[in-house]
Amino acid sequence: MAELQNQIPASPTPSPARGSRERRDVLRAVAVLVLLAALVAFVLKNSEEVTVSFVLFDAHVRLIWVFLVTAIAGGVLDRLVLWWSRHRRGPARGARGATSGARLHRSSGRGRG
Repeated sequence: MAELQNQIPASPTPSPARGSRERRDVLRAVAVLVLLAALVAFVLKNSEEVTVSFVLFDAHVRLIWVFLVTAIAGGVLDRLVLWWSRHRRGPARGARGATSGARLHRSSGRGRG
């Protein structure tokens, strides 16, 4: 019996956390490859040249550049609107909540006397 307790297994069993981490890394790599293949297919499919008409001039560009510029412009516009709405509101809501709570506390003590 003492001999069995002193024996060390030949190969350590992988911990469940390490196995799930390896599985997650493989899934991430597969997802990146699929997205990269989709991106390459998207660029190749939309590489034809188109005419973009502005108010004063026309431009001949590849369709993928139109997609890219409009996506970046949309992201920048989104961030600017969020920034503007946050700064327009003024102080944080937590500060307003504290003053309204203080008013309620004061008003509840009026009946004492």
